Amino acid sequence: MYFLNTDDGWIVGIQGQFFHTTNGGANWENIDLPTNEFLVNVQFTSSTNGYVVGNNKTLFKYTQLTSVEEETTQPTEFKLEQNYPNPFNPSTKIRFMISDLRFTILKVYDVLGNEVATLVEEELPAGIYEIELDTSLYDLTSGIYFYQLRSGEFNSTKKFILLK
Repeated sequence: MYFLNTDDGWIVGIQGQFFHTTNGGANWENIDLPTNEFLVNVQFTSSTNGYVVGNNKTLFKYTQLTSVEEETTQPTEFKLEQNYPNPFNPSTKIRFMISDLRFTILKVYDVLGNEVATLVEEELPAGIYEIELDTSLYDLTSGIYFYQLRSGEFNSTKKFILLK
């Protein structure tokens, strides 16, 4: 058993038992640990960080999340990435970034320049996008294809290979 102060305490025991109290032991919350070992010691450096030790070299570092802040990063550039996987069968993913609201077109062409698929044709806000090309939805044979992203003045083309 270990108490950080008069209210905040932890206790460990047999079969991986681990409990926490925030009211001096009046109530205990069970904390699940992925072990059935006999836990023999617990030590905390703060109310959210500590260590639990048990038999057979069992050691856990406990960190409790107190808050999560979502950080949004908006792209500052236009970019078309190489598809993954490449070569592929039957599907592949294409990622791209646009930095501001623009009418965006993502199309697939065969080696002769014939359009074979339109994956995106709409106004999109700034962001990072990932589109999946599933060849079962189109009549594509094995070979080399090109995908082109146009968004405002930005224009980029990449090559990929379909192997059936």
